[in-house]
Amino acid sequence: MTSFTSNTRGFPSPTLSTVVFAPVPVVVASPYASSTGFSEINWDIFSRSGTLTSSDTSIIRMAETNPLTYVLIDPSDSKTYANALIKCCGIESSTEVRHYVLSRVLEVLGCEVKGVGGLFLEEEGGIKGSETFLSMLRSTDTWIVKASSVILSHLLSFSPPSPQTSTQLQNLSTTILTLLTNTPQILPSLITALSVVVKGEEGRRLCVGGGGVGLCGRFLRGGEGGGQTMYEVVFVLWCMSFEENLEPFRVSQTIPLLHTLLLSSTREKITRVTIATLHNLTRSPALLSEMSGLNLLKRVNMMLEGQVSDPDVLQDLGGIKKKLLESYKEMTTWDVYTAEVKSGLLEWGSTHTPRFWRENSKSMESNDFEILKLLHKILHTGSPQSIAIACYDIGEFSRFYPSGRSLVKKMGGKDRVMDLIESEDEEIGRQALVAVSKVMVQNWEFVKA
Repeated sequence: MTSFTSNTRGFPSPTLSTVVFAPVPVVVASPYASSTGFSEINWDIFSRSGTLTSSDTSIIRMAETNPLTYVLIDPSDSKTYANALIKCCGIESSTEVRHYVLSRVLEVLGCEVKGVGGLFLEEEGGIKGSETFLSMLRSTDTWIVKASSVILSHLLSFSPPSPQTSTQLQNLSTTILTLLTNTPQILPSLITALSVVVKGEEGRRLCVGGGGVGLCGRFLRGGEGGGQTMYEVVFVLWCMSFEENLEPFRVSQTIPLLHTLLLSSTREKITRVTIATLHNLTRSPALLSEMSGLNLLKRVNMMLEGQVSDPDVLQDLGGIKKKLLESYKEMTTWDVYTAEVKSGLLEWGSTHTPRFWRENSKSMESNDFEILKLLHKILHTGSPQSIAIACYDIGEFSRFYPSGRSLVKKMGGKDRVMDLIESEDEEIGRQALVAVSKVMVQNWEFVKA
């Protein structure tokens, strides 16, 4: 496993290899915990049934009546207490007992006593109670899911490497990604653990290979969840962007999502990690082309000319700008247009003018009219601005391409544009009306005159 310390950009660095136990991520207090603690648990029941030994119950009670550091400072007591907690994890009992045990494990891991993380390590390697913690991820109790996943991910990410921990880490990442695939609404409970897993090289590789990029993209596309959850999702993407294989970012259409987030986010830490992620992704020519199509350079220039003062953010922005300028030199106007259409986000500019379509309408023939088909798709799924511009482009294609009108009609474009004339959005309605006229009328210039 790898350590996770801070780099110059204020984010933890996912590339170091020295084993260091970092502070366990914060988990909100259990709803069962009161000002007096978990006072309703009768430990004598477990002692009488033989589930716990008298030593187990004694050390648990001692930890309740003394400062935790008092228990953990003694090597023998600390080991006995950790083993008792792990044993309690496996007890099939009330939800309150599970909350109690997980709360205490989090407290132990957060206690500033040397070697507390090692209390939960097996001598031959691996994490004590790993299977039990893993099974808790399937609980219907969201607090149990968050607490158990954070505990296990933290212990695995900062434990000495071994075949056992490698297997356990793989099981954890697979379980998290499977749960997110089947029940995406559970993401707020699991994203903190996932953000710990991807801090290490092995965990990062497992998550990228297991579809983690697409799952994070699905959350960004939904736009749900609080600011902290959003930050952690982008943070996970940032960590995964250090992988050599960036193809999952292209397949999952991550660039448009990050671009939209950059335009809409008002939280500085989300903006910082979004920019850092985009900077990493400029290593891929395909992703750089997408950024060009989205006119990301315009946004980058605005930020550079604005009030950004953080030197690390400025460095990332400068790096993105340099890459984009180099990319623009190699791209034709048609390349820029196709990248924009493939992104699904259209903006008014030089590629949406009569001159552009007069010069480039025949380029639409490439790949069996792939771009024309994507424009028709945008008519159904795009943002209001993208739909309005798609109407304009389809209208221009109709009048400049020799058989443009018949192609648009054959693909269903005319019918869809006619429906959009009644749109509540004024700009969509106006562009749709003009586009229909271009599709229907042979001598558009004469009508326009």
